[in-house]
Amino acid sequence: MDIAADQKLESNIVQRFVTCSADGKVKVWALDAGGEYECVNDLTAGGKFDGAVSDVAWSRATGIMADYVAAVGEDETVQVWKSDLQ
Repeated sequence: MDIAADQKLESNIVQRFVTCSADGKVKVWALDAGGEYECVNDLTAGGKFDGAVSDVAWSRATGIMADYVAAVGEDETVQVWKSDLQ
């Protein structure tokens, strides 16, 4: 599994992050009002990888108007998702 953080709150608590795993999933997690993390988006719903996902990276919108998440699978494919990743 790999984790990439989007941004941190003032108290140095991660607000959103993305994970990848051996089951081929890439998920966005966010801190809810109760202080717990919940999955808010399964980017791989419908199946994007044939096998494990070994690495993930999050590029926050800085100077451009979109966030990007990139993940690489053990099937030697790369998937990139743009914007609206909540």
